[in-house]
Amino acid sequence: MSPNINQQELLTTIKLQQQASNPKNSVFVAASAGSGKTKILTDRVLRLLLNDIRPNQILCLTFTKVAAFEMKNRIYKELSEWSIITESQLQNRIFNLTAQNCSNSLLKKARSLFVRVLDDGEGLKINTIHAFCQTLMAKFPIESNIKPNFSIIDSQKENKLLLQAKDMLLKE
Repeated sequence: MSPNINQQELLTTIKLQQQASNPKNSVFVAASAGSGKTKILTDRVLRLLLNDIRPNQILCLTFTKVAAFEMKNRIYKELSEWSIITESQLQNRIFNLTAQNCSNSLLKKARSLFVRVLDDGEGLKINTIHAFCQTLMAKFPIESNIKPNFSIIDSQKENKLLLQAKDMLLKE
């Protein structure tokens, strides 16, 4: 956020971020780098977990591996902190997340979420769009019109194949 932002703009921004992170709202977030998109998505995932959505039912897609890694780290860090911070600190965090006071049962649930996410067989699915598509193709190779045992080539093999193709074309 800009250092020149005034108090009213800050409150408006926080309110908009809370609305965007609310899983009950259908939202589209388009913003420049560093504007808080990852925070909104992270908060949305935390709120889904607090609303009893199983970790393996949550899918987050990003454009880059770095963004996926960052989002996953933020979620796990927050959940791990929830399990050890004081009750008043946890109440404040949940209030800042949801703009609502929380009950004792919600506090108890929040404290157990870290273990719940770790124990879930599949866990949170936070991937790049490419990784997600690769997973779909692996699950549905016939529908994807590819061989069931396909593999994605790495950039080194890709360069080698391109050179071979160029050599073949030049020889013809």
